[in-house]
Amino acid sequence: PVAAICPDGSCSFTSGQNTGCPNDVVGTWEAGSDDGVWYLKSCPPGYQLVNSTDGTSSGMFSHDSQQCEACSDSEYIITPDTDQCQRCPPGLRCSGDDTVLPVLDGSTWVPEGDAYILTSCPTGYEIFNASVESQECRVCSFGKECTASPCTVCYPCSAGTYKDSASASACRACPEGTFGPEVGATTVEQCVDCPAGATSASAQTSAEACVCLDEFYPITSDNVITSCQVCPFGARCEDDGWCRFSRADLSCPAQDSALVGEWEKEADGTWTLLGCPEGYQLVNSTDGTSSGTFSASAQHCL
Repeated sequence: PVAAICPDGSCSFTSGQNTGCPNDVVGTWEAGSDDGVWYLKSCPPGYQLVNSTDGTSSGMFSHDSQQCEACSDSEYIITPDTDQCQRCPPGLRCSGDDTVLPVLDGSTWVPEGDAYILTSCPTGYEIFNASVESQECRVCSFGKECTASPCTVCYPCSAGTYKDSASASACRACPEGTFGPEVGATTVEQCVDCPAGATSASAQTSAEACVCLDEFYPITSDNVITSCQVCPFGARCEDDGWCRFSRADLSCPAQDSALVGEWEKEADGTWTLLGCPEGYQLVNSTDGTSSGTFSASAQHCL
């Protein structure tokens, strides 16, 4: 057998005994009791048993091909007598035998047949396994996250969030004053601003989450705010600055007094002061009268 050929060309197996070369023949060998032919029975860790014409232990038997073939440091082998040397995948550190170490702490590998299989990754990573030789944990890409422990698959960021980098971090919430209608958003620019004068909590998913600030009142379409108008002076609540036109009954939350003056809601949703009761002066301009440059926010009965 090729494994028993000594450097000088002689055979280590002479006189029915394994007399050995200067370097011992690797593996456990036995001579047949009937024919005296030597057979390779097993190999030590880090070697694959070869005894066939195709260079494995599972093909057509070839007496002359018998040898224990060492695996390289970039390979591993789980069971030397039946398995072949396997190429080390990117997610493992190999040393030529069955000892392997994960490149990424927290990744889980289990032996299945003649190969190590990646079964899970730590938070923020997903399994990449296009082939046994390519297995590794890959960080979640732009617009994706995995917040579970352990992880196997990265999922698109939910609406109201985004992720602008390939990293193990979770998706970030759209900031206050915005909403994020898209799934899998990759930039904060995909978080849509609420109309001027409106705000929202963080991580909101639709325009319905936008509400006008206290000093404004909403103009809506299909129950969604399209703009926020500055509250006229005469419609502001004295205690907290809340605008009466933000409430259906035009009331102030902590104030019993009624809205002074005759007000009309226009077709575009804005409010106009038409008149004041006896004893009051109508003001609707920047100069504090009713004859100057019109200012919707200045409207009140003085």
